[in-house]
Amino acid sequence: MLSPRSSFGSHYVACASVTIAASGLGYLISALFPAKSAQIVAVVVSLTSAMFSGAHPTIPSMSTVPGAFLVFDASYSRWFTEAITEVEIRATPVLYHFEVQGALTHLGYTFENPLTRCCGMLVLIGVCTRVAALLALLYTYRRK
Repeated sequence: MLSPRSSFGSHYVACASVTIAASGLGYLISALFPAKSAQIVAVVVSLTSAMFSGAHPTIPSMSTVPGAFLVFDASYSRWFTEAITEVEIRATPVLYHFEVQGALTHLGYTFENPLTRCCGMLVLIGVCTRVAALLALLYTYRRK
């Protein structure tokens, strides 16, 4: 990633989308937990999300575990990793696409509309967590 092959715009869109998802998750955590424990919960959630980014364990290897797709689909790290990986691969010469397609299939990533689908999922995660944070704030501070 020292010399990215894809455009600045592609990286910016992916990074802006993951910022929306991660900050929404931060809002939700800060609304649900007291200040003293919110930081450690945020670290644990971030590490758990990174664990399920699709690199290891891969998405196909976890397909036999019931409900595993929910964990992978809710992981903002999975969508960001998939977006950046596929944006970079699209910028490589076409000669290597056939070789790389096997690696993407092994990881469970798709090669169809990576930026729009992945960034759409990141924004969806961000919106859903923000709505949940709002509901948590309304419910928590209703009596005060």
